[in-house]
Amino acid sequence: MKKTAHIFLFCLTLLYTAACSRKKDTCDECPVIRSLTPDLGFAGDTVILVGKNFNTDLQQNVVNFNGTTVPASDLISCNGIQLKVLVPYNCGTGPVSVSTGDNLNSGEGPVFTYEPAHITSFSPAQGKKNDTVFIHGEHFSTTKNIVKFNGMTASVFSETDSLLGVIVPVNCGTGIITITLPNTLVVKSLTD
Repeated sequence: MKKTAHIFLFCLTLLYTAACSRKKDTCDECPVIRSLTPDLGFAGDTVILVGKNFNTDLQQNVVNFNGTTVPASDLISCNGIQLKVLVPYNCGTGPVSVSTGDNLNSGEGPVFTYEPAHITSFSPAQGKKNDTVFIHGEHFSTTKNIVKFNGMTASVFSETDSLLGVIVPVNCGTGIITITLPNTLVVKSLTD
């Protein structure tokens, strides 16, 4: 009986080892992300994923930042060990993963820290209709920002990624400033 138990245990060990071996062989083909450069950034920034087994047919790679899929048009290049992509809008902070056209998945890779656009200040803090206000911040769009004072649309006359020049709209009253970027991200001031 003892001998049978040992043989049974030996067979189970062999089966387990064989199963692990087959699983490992399959994983040798899976994409692997070793690093992200940079690992912190904003929507639209270029990030290089370094690893192995990325599909050299660029469109066969599906890249996710914290569960948000990078649009196919934002995949830039791939040589099998480097995959260059643009950070998707509103993805938040979280792991990056890649799956290929062969239905192979990297699993959760390194974490990318997402920094959204934001307002740091505006001046002057009070005024009347048709006054000029400058809104300072980071990662605004350089075109097509929609700025509102207390829900009323302002006229934008100057746009850079860190400064917007706007004209106070008529009858806006007191309230927060919102900026709707072309990607539909809405940025709000912390004060009225």
